[in-house]
Amino acid sequence: MDRQLKGLLNHQISVEAFLGVSGTGAPRYGEPVPIPCYITGEIRMVRNLDGDETVSSLTIFLSGTSAQEVGFDNPREGAKRRITLPDGSQPPILAISPYYDRRGTLDYVQVNL
Repeated sequence: MDRQLKGLLNHQISVEAFLGVSGTGAPRYGEPVPIPCYITGEIRMVRNLDGDETVSSLTIFLSGTSAQEVGFDNPREGAKRRITLPDGSQPPILAISPYYDRRGTLDYVQVNL
């Protein structure tokens, strides 16, 4: 990731891996992992993982390295994770878009909430 872009990662979220479903049907998550990111509040139309159009009100940008650490390099698996924002809210993940540099290395990931 470009050094200037890394300088924008001035927020922090917590990401918890999806472990499965408990016997009562409640989702189970792993320990929260703090991740530096950039959060912007922008309302836009996005396509969710099922291909349906939906409205996103927040966009999070993660470095490629951080995204790989928490599994956001795979959109299908990444969408099962739980994000906790700085204000304590846990909105659903609507879309995950990985972006690669010209060498094919994961540069950054955009997560729409």
